[in-house]
Amino acid sequence: MKKFYVFFSLLIVGCFSSYHAAAQINNEPHTVKEYFDADGKKLPSTEGAVEWSESIYQDSIRGVVQGYYGNGQLKWRSECENIRLHTVHGISEMWYESGQLRRRARVTHGKWDGELVSYHANGTLKRREVYKEGESVSGECFDNAGKPVAFYAFEKMPSPPLGGFNGMLQFIGKNLRYPAEALRRNIQGKVFIDFYVDTLGVVRDVRIKQGIHPSIDNEAARVIASLPAWEPGYQDGNPVNVSFTVPVTFAIQDKKIKKRISAN
Repeated sequence: MKKFYVFFSLLIVGCFSSYHAAAQINNEPHTVKEYFDADGKKLPSTEGAVEWSESIYQDSIRGVVQGYYGNGQLKWRSECENIRLHTVHGISEMWYESGQLRRRARVTHGKWDGELVSYHANGTLKRREVYKEGESVSGECFDNAGKPVAFYAFEKMPSPPLGGFNGMLQFIGKNLRYPAEALRRNIQGKVFIDFYVDTLGVVRDVRIKQGIHPSIDNEAARVIASLPAWEPGYQDGNPVNVSFTVPVTFAIQDKKIKKRISAN
C-alpha cells in the first residue's frame, strides 16, 4: 500500500494591497495601467473597473506606482525601487476619495523607516508613529476629535480560525484527501494556492497559482475554500483585505498510508 505525506506552510504575499504589477522587461521609461473590480481582482480591460493603477517605470524596475478611485481621484502613490517585486523605497501616501490626505510614510527597502502619520476623514490627526528599520519605536493615536486614545498597532494580520495556524493546519490535514488517480499514477509535488481574507474574515477568490495535476490542484483548492471565517486583518484600525499564498506539498512513499502536516 502506498504511503503519502502532505505538507503545509503559509507565505504572506501582497499583504494589505490589491495591486499586482505585471510588466514586461523594458529598460526605457514606460507606463503600465491595470484595472480592478470592487473585490480588487485584476480585469482585462476598463469594463467593470471601479479602480485602476498605473506603474510609471523609470527603467526596467524602478519607478512610481499610483492608484486611482473610479472618479479619477488619486488614492495612493508609492515610490518603488522594484515595482515588479512591490518593494517600496521612498515616500508612500494614501488619500480619501474626497482628496483629504489619509496617510504619509517613509519606507526604506520595503520597511517603514521614519515617521508615519495618518489622518481621519475630517482632517484631524489620527496617528503619529516613528519606525526604525521596520520596527515601531514610538507612537500615539487620536480620535476624530483630536483626543488621545490607547495606542494600537498600525497593521494587524488576519488570525486563522480553529485556534490559530496550528488549528487551521489540523483542519486541512483532516479534510484533505489524496486523489486516487494521483496515487495510482504516482503524481506528487507542490501546489501553490492563492486566496485573500476579506474585511469580514471570509476566505475569497481561491485560485491555483501553480499546480501539478488537476486532481491534486482541485483538492487543495477545495479544502482551502472550505476554511471557516478568520478574524480579519486591520490597517490603521480599519478592516482590510489581505492576500495569502499556501504551498501544499503532496509526497508518496511505499508501504502504509499516513499523513503528516508541518508549518514552515
